[in-house]
Amino acid sequence: LQNYRKYKSHFNQKLNYYKQQWNNFWDVNAKLSFIVTCIVAFITNILMINGLNLLKGDGLKFAVTYDSGLWEISLGRWGIHLLEELRLNLALPTVSSIISIIFIAICSVLLIKLFAIKSKINIIIISMFVAVCPVLTVTLLFTYVSDLYCLALLLSVLSVYILYTEKNIKMKFIVVTILTTFMLSIYQSYIGVTLGLILSITIIQCIQSKDIKVTWKNFIINMFIIFIGCILYLIITFLVLKICHVELSNYKGAEAIGLQNILKQLPNSIATTYKTTYDYFFTDNILVNRCYNRNIFFLNSYNYINKAYLS
Repeated sequence: LQNYRKYKSHFNQKLNYYKQQWNNFWDVNAKLSFIVTCIVAFITNILMINGLNLLKGDGLKFAVTYDSGLWEISLGRWGIHLLEELRLNLALPTVSSIISIIFIAICSVLLIKLFAIKSKINIIIISMFVAVCPVLTVTLLFTYVSDLYCLALLLSVLSVYILYTEKNIKMKFIVVTILTTFMLSIYQSYIGVTLGLILSITIIQCIQSKDIKVTWKNFIINMFIIFIGCILYLIITFLVLKICHVELSNYKGAEAIGLQNILKQLPNSIATTYKTTYDYFFTDNILVNRCYNRNIFFLNSYNYINKAYLS
């Protein structure tokens, strides 16, 4: 009886602790960010939510169910194949779009927390910024996997959030390694989001911090954890390919996947990053932004946030 009371007391303490942590996380700012992102995303993507997406042939072909077979595995996206089995290969556009928007809204909340945004106006603008980001619109066009792609984006942002909020090094290492590995198994491109957020936070900390050594130490540790996650992903990917007797597809260079190729392409990738970012948000070279007037919104938002940050 004494042991029972002891364990019960310990359990209640842990439960109260996690409740407090949740209440601290899910505060007014988090709720505001989540609601604004959902509302704006629903309004701007209403056609996809209503299942009226007529812009992608694949979206019509897989409008009810989607079974990728070995195709996604050949792209190194074995996580998609696994999740498809769990959801019984259902790919309903309305359901997938709603789930996708919820995932994006959670990303918005994590970003607000990660960068410690306190101003209500800034929270609203940034949440709108996330909601109308071209990547969401493009992702929703692929209704049969849009929710899985948005999950990968959420895992990417969540990994960085844990890197900078979790104090336990071992827990941080284990959780972030697993999240990074699984994120890559769904959609490899979102590793750029992970690295971009880490670099952004490091730059801000270098500007604000008095102890640069600590900032760079944390940067190296965090990059090492992400690196281990990438290595684990590569190991699992090649094992899965071998077990399934599948070779990497040559689709968009998937067959060249590997650490050596990544390092080889790194200088060119860095050189084109700024130009690609500008084209992505402010021109029609990658996406047609002007028909939505998103380029104007992004430009005004950047100017406002920049002035607010510098003041």
